[in-house]
Amino acid sequence: THVKKETLEKLKSLTILYAEDEEGIRHNVAESLGYYVKKVIEAQDGRQALTLYESTKPDIILSDIHMPHMDGIEFIKHVRKSDRETPVVMITAHTDKKYLLDAVELHMEKYIVKPIDTDELFNVLEKCVGLLNINKKAVLHVDTNYIYDYDKKELIYKDEVIALNTKERDFLE
Repeated sequence: THVKKETLEKLKSLTILYAEDEEGIRHNVAESLGYYVKKVIEAQDGRQALTLYESTKPDIILSDIHMPHMDGIEFIKHVRKSDRETPVVMITAHTDKKYLLDAVELHMEKYIVKPIDTDELFNVLEKCVGLLNINKKAVLHVDTNYIYDYDKKELIYKDEVIALNTKERDFLE
């Protein structure tokens, strides 16, 4: 997979909630993702996914559509009642128009058809990372020339990086 270094860095700090009822698929994908993200939280159906979502507040949600107890569409409908921000990627074995139409209203980033292609998954995660708040640079209002980048932990003055020690970084943050 050709994932940008910057994306890989950001993924390391993220938690992904992955809902999939087929255990084999879930374990394989979760294991692959586990090498790149801080944590993968696995759910075996929509009901469990909703409970885990509420208790863990993941950064990104990956959800299969067809699951027992509560399908992916219902799960995300519940999430969207209070959360319009968390990026959602729906996964399905079908390109069923009815589901697609339901899913479109849920404000999702992407729709992946099984079997999951790793490159496609990482392209989608890259898009999700781009939407998260971790990309917002904090501008210090001491002077318009100073910018502090939380991601890179850098202070920039007129396009020049100023070296900071740990105490100075902590102070800025």
